Amino acid sequence: MLNKIRNRNELTYFIFCFAFCMTTMFLISTNHPFQAEFAYAGDNPGTWDYYKNHFISSDGRVTDFFQNNISHSEGQGYGLLLSLYNNDKITFEKLLNWTRNNIMVRKDGLA
Repeated sequence: MLNKIRNRNELTYFIFCFAFCMTTMFLISTNHPFQAEFAYAGDNPGTWDYYKNHFISSDGRVTDFFQNNISHSEGQGYGLLLSLYNNDKITFEKLLNWTRNNIMVRKDGLA
């Protein structure tokens, strides 16, 4: 993963997103009270498959459907960390490419 980071600004971005995600990881629980009601992991809140199916588009964009389907750098970072945590290399690459092409576009290195 770290060999994919091209410069100091991307490393700073990664560290910020990592810290953000660690503080919100408690919201994702495998002991969700409604877990037994779902037939497979793709419909089970609190699982990686559920997150991917509901929040990540096929091109790697994490959408915030509570705010008119916009994307945030925080959401992209969260998706990157979750895909890394779940060893999902394909989704990680899609997320990283979308982030580089659409969010990390400023010349000053700020996302």
